[in-house]
Amino acid sequence: TGSNSMAGLTIFAMAAPSLFAPAGGLLIDRTGRLRLMIITDLLMAVVMLTLFAVDGPSDLWILFAVAAAYGASMIVFGSARLALLSTMLPEHMLGQANAALRTVRESLRLVGPLTGAGLFAAFGGEAVALLDSVSFLCSAGFLLAIRVSEPRPQRTERHWLTESMAGFRHIRREPVLRGMTYTTMATLAVVGVIETALFVLVTDGLHKPVEFIGVLSAAQGAGAVAAGIAAMALIRRLRLLLLYSTGLCLLAAGILALITESLPVVLVAIAVSGAGIPLILIAIDTAIQTRTPNALQGRVSTALEVALSTPQTLSIAAGAALVAVVEIAAGRAPGAG
Repeated sequence: TGSNSMAGLTIFAMAAPSLFAPAGGLLIDRTGRLRLMIITDLLMAVVMLTLFAVDGPSDLWILFAVAAAYGASMIVFGSARLALLSTMLPEHMLGQANAALRTVRESLRLVGPLTGAGLFAAFGGEAVALLDSVSFLCSAGFLLAIRVSEPRPQRTERHWLTESMAGFRHIRREPVLRGMTYTTMATLAVVGVIETALFVLVTDGLHKPVEFIGVLSAAQGAGAVAAGIAAMALIRRLRLLLLYSTGLCLLAAGILALITESLPVVLVAIAVSGAGIPLILIAIDTAIQTRTPNALQGRVSTALEVALSTPQTLSIAAGAALVAVVEIAAGRAPGAG
């Protein structure tokens, strides 16, 4: 469509399923985590292929639907993985394991976004969708090779809604989790606006094609990899709150530097903010695993997802609306192009 606001709404669609995450948390705690991850992968491998039906602006609803399904799968898969990891490893290794997984994930940001942008520019969205579908199948295959003994799910006679809310109650009672939750909510209420504004920065500020977002993602990934490697070496010596606070400071510094339209400064700023994000997430993940009973970790993780994603989702929507207003004021109708 050529519209920055529509691009922002795609991100909004991906974030929106987090509002229903508590139901997914109960599912995670009532079934085998590994099996649930495999099923999620297989379903998403099929869903991604529906993007082949997109043939113009009238098919935008398919993009939004797939983005929503992708967002939901990320919640279920990520929360199940977090709980499964605490079953597989002793507590003193969880922080390093989280840092290692985060480093591997962010390392792929150096390759994934550039590959996706290149495929999209050369062959269109179908090629990207196919590659993504294959990646879900590969993930399911690797998970099938894992052998782990999971504890038998605990069931109670309480109403399913009461059980779904157990994660929120635990966060409210646990001081460290409560403090991290409130602080991150305040942060994401602002950061979400920047998700859409980045499209404007690329196209109007840096005067680059929208595919240049892939370059920024790669820069963010480089910063995240450096931070993840540092976290693996330091996490056993640092208190979680110190690691968390360091991540917040890096994120704030990187975002502040984005007020410029200088490409070198923007790339450094994106890398600095990218270094902050994994430190925050590693600290939160480890706090969930070490301060929550395993039988409750799925619900706590998804409750935290709701608490953090709600302000971010609203902020993304506000950012998309703000960009649309700016486009109209500049004489460019959103969706035109």
